[in-house]
Amino acid sequence: MKQAFWGNRGEWTFAAYEIRKKNLLSRDPVNPTITQQVGEQSSRGLEASASVEVVRGLRLDVNGTVLRALQLVVSE
Repeated sequence: MKQAFWGNRGEWTFAAYEIRKKNLLSRDPVNPTITQQVGEQSSRGLEASASVEVVRGLRLDVNGTVLRALQLVVSE
C-alpha cells in the first residue's frame, strides 16, 4: 500500500510479504567445484516507511522492518 498526503508533501508505504525458495544449491566451502543441495530458505516480514517534506529542502524519512528469516538445511 502506498499513499500521498498533505498536498503530496508526504507519503507512507506499507508492505507485508512471504518469500519461500526451495531446492537451493550452494557451492561446497571445502571444494568450490562441487555444488550441493542445501534445502530451502524463507522469509516473512513487514516493512513500513513515511516521508514528509517539513520545509522546502528538508525532508524527514522514517522506516522500519520486522523480519523473520529461516534456512532449512538438508543433510545427507
